[in-house]
Amino acid sequence: MALISAKETMSDLHQPAAGIPPEGVEQDFIDPYSRAPMVVGFCIALIILTVPSVATRMYVRIRITKNVGLDDWVALLGAILVVTFTGYSIWIFSLPGNGPHSWNIPLSVYTAPESKYFLRMLFTQILYPISSYVVKLSLLLFYGRTFVTGAGNQMAKGFIYYGVAVLTIVYGVFIILSLAFCAPDPNLTDENGACWKKGGPVSWLLSATNIISDLYILAIPVVIVYGLNMSVQKKLGAIAILMMGLIATVVSILSLKYRQRIATQNDISWDMVPSAICSLVEVNLGVICCCLPALAIFFKSTKSAVSRKGSNFANIRAHKQIPEVPESLTGVRVT
Repeated sequence: MALISAKETMSDLHQPAAGIPPEGVEQDFIDPYSRAPMVVGFCIALIILTVPSVATRMYVRIRITKNVGLDDWVALLGAILVVTFTGYSIWIFSLPGNGPHSWNIPLSVYTAPESKYFLRMLFTQILYPISSYVVKLSLLLFYGRTFVTGAGNQMAKGFIYYGVAVLTIVYGVFIILSLAFCAPDPNLTDENGACWKKGGPVSWLLSATNIISDLYILAIPVVIVYGLNMSVQKKLGAIAILMMGLIATVVSILSLKYRQRIATQNDISWDMVPSAICSLVEVNLGVICCCLPALAIFFKSTKSAVSRKGSNFANIRAHKQIPEVPESLTGVRVT
């Protein structure tokens, strides 16, 4: 079926609105102010940062270290999911229904059978936790590759394998529950519907799980680094991951706050914007975080290559043999 365009849905001033405006505020179906461009701008910026990061990681593993591991392939899968989620968000926020205040959106944007608005939103609800899980799985696998270097690192193995098992179970349960509650009727505005009454709490629990799992993943390198005799390079890599992970954790906390606001306010189209931005930043930062060690290797290798070329050029100039000019051309006898 054809999509409902903004022109078709926002032009009839006699349509009922999706929300009730505050006292003294007039409805505007023609050209309402929207937060949607904010999301689109964030998405474009995040893709510009994420895609080169994961491409550099794969280049480093394939061409420089020549040691591609399972964590690299899982990270690549996570990046594909995250970029898909981010690109899909650009499309979603380019359609009517997301960004303006609810009283500036005709109700038909949500209720018209051909709009399929809530079905599209359900796809983001499923793609987001899958992306988050795969990115965190890749980071745990990277820990296993980096820190578990001997048979005696039982503590490191326990932390990592326990984390993989728990994350797989918890995220799997949340994804199944989201589908069970929202797939039959994905309406997010019906307060008596299963997606609102049951799917909403699942979304909050997912955000809380993201925070707890972020803290757990951040704690692993802190505990292990001080217990292992590691090189300075590996320790610096762990610290870099820690700092980037802290930023992602703060974003997860903000995401939970905004998700709760969506449930308590009657302006979902407006309030979903900061929540969406936090979710997008969180998963994209996760991908970049996974790529930091490889980025460090890439820049170090590039710097070394430039230094070698400069050194070789200097040696050539220092040892270059300048041929003597024949006497017949100069008229001067060299004695």
